[in-house]
Amino acid sequence: MVGRDDELDRLRELVSGPQSRVAVVAGEPGVGKSRLVQELLAGLPPVTTVLVGQADPGALGRPFELLLDAVAEREGAAAERLGQLTDPSHSLVERLHIGLEIVRSLTDQGRAVLVFEDLHWADSESIALFERIADLPGGSRVLIGTYRPEELTRRNPVAELLGRLERRHSISHLRLERFTLADTSAFLTAATGSTPSYRAAVALHKRTGGNPFFLEELLKAGGDDLDLDKLWQSPLPWSLAEALRQQVDDLDPALRRIVEAAAVLGRKVPFDLLAAVTRVPEDDLIAVLRELVERGLLIELGEDEFGFRHALTREAIADQMLGRQRRRLHELALENLLASGSTDMALVAHHAKGAGRYDDLVAAARRGCESYLAIGSAYQALVLAEDGLCEVPEDLELLAGAARGAWLAGLTDDATRYAQRWRAAARTPDERAAALQMLIRLAWEDRRRTEMDALTDEIRQVIDELPHGPHRARAMATVAQAYMLRMRTADAVAWADKTAAIAEELGLSEVRLAAKVEKGSALAMVRRAAGAHARRGGEGGVRGAGGRRVLPGPGAPGHAGGRLGGGDHRARGGAPARPRHAAHQPGRGLPRLLPVRPAAGGR
Repeated sequence: MVGRDDELDRLRELVSGPQSRVAVVAGEPGVGKSRLVQELLAGLPPVTTVLVGQADPGALGRPFELLLDAVAEREGAAAERLGQLTDPSHSLVERLHIGLEIVRSLTDQGRAVLVFEDLHWADSESIALFERIADLPGGSRVLIGTYRPEELTRRNPVAELLGRLERRHSISHLRLERFTLADTSAFLTAATGSTPSYRAAVALHKRTGGNPFFLEELLKAGGDDLDLDKLWQSPLPWSLAEALRQQVDDLDPALRRIVEAAAVLGRKVPFDLLAAVTRVPEDDLIAVLRELVERGLLIELGEDEFGFRHALTREAIADQMLGRQRRRLHELALENLLASGSTDMALVAHHAKGAGRYDDLVAAARRGCESYLAIGSAYQALVLAEDGLCEVPEDLELLAGAARGAWLAGLTDDATRYAQRWRAAARTPDERAAALQMLIRLAWEDRRRTEMDALTDEIRQVIDELPHGPHRARAMATVAQAYMLRMRTADAVAWADKTAAIAEELGLSEVRLAAKVEKGSALAMVRRAAGAHARRGGEGGVRGAGGRRVLPGPGAPGHAGGRLGGGDHRARGGAPARPRHAAHQPGRGLPRLLPVRPAAGGR
């Protein structure tokens, strides 16, 4: 392997050590991250357990996609638990533990190497699992992740993962750079069996920028009678797209048609969808795919599933197609998905967007956002909602979904922005109240106390506009919670009592329970504060209506605030961890008492 000896030695050293270790391999597209990992795996002893999961570029993906990909063909108890991993009736935390048990059962005995490729494309659940695997006790595991640094943004789940891992583990960071001129020359020598001239090496190095994949594709385009001294002078393209056009141009029309359709359909191309889009008979399509696999252009990813050997190949082929070609293929894929009743709304939205069918895109965004929130895939819900909002910027359902998704993913700035747009677009008091409930929560979590007070005053005014009914009761409950958190304890108790009364009248058991929790928490703090004050020989608290002592005031000894929704109340106003669960739907009642979001969750 050219130019990667030091990196390969470092990985081999990690694998040979007695302890579990974590390594991350970074580099631009085509620089050789996957090749480095493949070289490592090829040299492992046969008894080593190897699990490799590949993220899907350009798609939202299923939750825990990387683990599902890694263990898809395994048998036994681990395979049997895969159904539980994808069962939305289990909470996200439960499914995370199921995923960890699957990994533990496969890797507890002997040495194991786990590879999560292209983390920059991974779903947030796979990122959370990657972090938890690093914390697993026992065993001798080496966990390797690859990613493209240029793909990372503030909102990408892997961006925060690296920092969190650094604080708890000794991480081996490997950064693959482009080939130097010497590396390029060595690569050409290894590929052709002869040493290139300095001129050819320099010219090809400049043309490819030292990218190994670009070099490889240029060499393939040169054919069997490759002459490097002629290749660098020939009119062959210097870019990857031009090199790939050379590859596709020599295909007969039947093969080219299949390649172009596969390029539009994505990295993982189901056989049935490809057959439906191209309308090629099954036997003929099998023959074409076999030839494309033999040529090294496509690979078989799994049963009835194909993809390109390199993701960049797919991208380049799709980019060089006519816009009308791509739109037509997207239309055919969309029609097939809709006719078959596909539940993959991310895929439906992708093809609807490509086909210019924006009504279908918005419908898929609405349905998909709701379903992703229901299964705990917050970031995927946010991305889908944002796709829809590009077409209908003031859609209340999508704004609410974007606000919830961003909040659940830990993106409070984005959540606040969408919640503010939600409030501005609201046309009725109940819609405005729902948006205000989210804004109050966000203000509390961001410690914007003055803004929280102003929002609480605003929702009180909205309550006066609401008719007697569930929306009014839920808005009142939000006020009770806000006062509880802001330590305005007499007001919190009063609003909790009013909320419980109207909730009981309307049969809203969940709202009534939440109101009782807030009041109970307030009274419990009264008892704690009174006891502490009595031990100091004094008297404290706040006088309520009629002079009755109700609760210690802000800053009083023993006074504590909790988080929205009741439950995890922490002393002395400390910022609590946020509950993160899709069961909370602003405007549909108070959040249930739910577990705190795992530290590795999010985008």
